[in-house]
Amino acid sequence: MLKTNSAPARQIFREIRANDSVAHDYISFIHRNFPDEEKNQYLGAEWKQAAQLIGINIAGLSVSEVIERVRATAQYQNALRNLYQR
Repeated sequence: MLKTNSAPARQIFREIRANDSVAHDYISFIHRNFPDEEKNQYLGAEWKQAAQLIGINIAGLSVSEVIERVRATAQYQNALRNLYQR
């Protein structure tokens, strides 16, 4: 899978996804098939930031509810990618 165990590893993962289209496509494929991997890859604050990029009102929602609403949009994987694009 695509697990990262430290903040520096997560940062490298995010930068690669943000800046390499092939990596983004592969990561998106893996996460579509292993949604728990995706849920655990991103911090709650990142899911909230993605929701804001998409335009989802997250006031009063738990992190699980935010993730559910973010994932219900067609563009959410691009939003996760765009959190770290240069």
